[in-house]
Amino acid sequence: MCAATNEALVTIQTIESDFYDILFNLKDVDRPVSTFDQSLLIDAELFLLSPEYQAEHMSMLPSILTPLISTIEDPQVDFIKVVTDLCDAPDVAREILTIANSDMYNSQGKDIRTIQHATALIGLVSVGYIATTVLMSHVTRTKSSFFNSFSDTIHKHTIQTAMAGRDLAHQHDVNAFCSHVLGLIHNCGVVYSFNCLSSKLGESTEVSKPNPLLYKKICRQWGDIMTVEIARNWQMPQIMIEALEQLREPKTGLGKTLFLADLLSKVSLLVEYEKMTRQAAIEMMTSYQLPQDYVENFFDMAKALE
Repeated sequence: MCAATNEALVTIQTIESDFYDILFNLKDVDRPVSTFDQSLLIDAELFLLSPEYQAEHMSMLPSILTPLISTIEDPQVDFIKVVTDLCDAPDVAREILTIANSDMYNSQGKDIRTIQHATALIGLVSVGYIATTVLMSHVTRTKSSFFNSFSDTIHKHTIQTAMAGRDLAHQHDVNAFCSHVLGLIHNCGVVYSFNCLSSKLGESTEVSKPNPLLYKKICRQWGDIMTVEIARNWQMPQIMIEALEQLREPKTGLGKTLFLADLLSKVSLLVEYEKMTRQAAIEMMTSYQLPQDYVENFFDMAKALE
């Protein structure tokens, strides 16, 4: 491995580590991993892959999304009908109407009350993006009272990655909708690992306050592995599973697009949390041939994204 490649790998690993520090509010003074914590690190594979924990903590893919996901592989599926059917879901309809009535789309200030009117204004493809985002939001929700900021931060990262995935898809000649969905699901294994560990600690009488370093180690080690496991469980298209498998060692196409979208969001969050300077983040992303004006605009939009 050449020196430049090795340096880039170290930089990526540092960004990964700093990102997890943000997720778990880790400070340099945090206590080390105890003997009990170490035993959980060793046993992580056993409880993460156990049928009992998977049945309790592994999120299900909303059945209403199955036809829409199938359009990725089957061009014969009627995308228009599928998206129209999705709008029957109350949460989806509410979000579509909210966005249609926002200043971005409704400059005349007229009250838009029907999905048909909203769809005509926003566009069918955008409605598809909105619908999948709303219906997949459950994969970034946690069941623990610990680390209250974790759920909000991982959710924000998920939305940012999906947004960047759509933007970057054309550069790698990949399906923008597929790239969007990958952004929405690429964190599901991290959330699953978080929920399983919280449950495991809740069963123990030896823990009064969970160690954030333990969470970081398990979620970082197992998050990507469990994401692929969940995607297979959901019977996602093979091209999406292959892209998820490439997340840390990207090659081309969807895998490279997901890698760049994920990285762009992470450095954006590091800038927001003052763990990385804006200029250093811009220089890093432009080294991957991303236009500087796009990177800067993304940082500005991402910071305001909720």
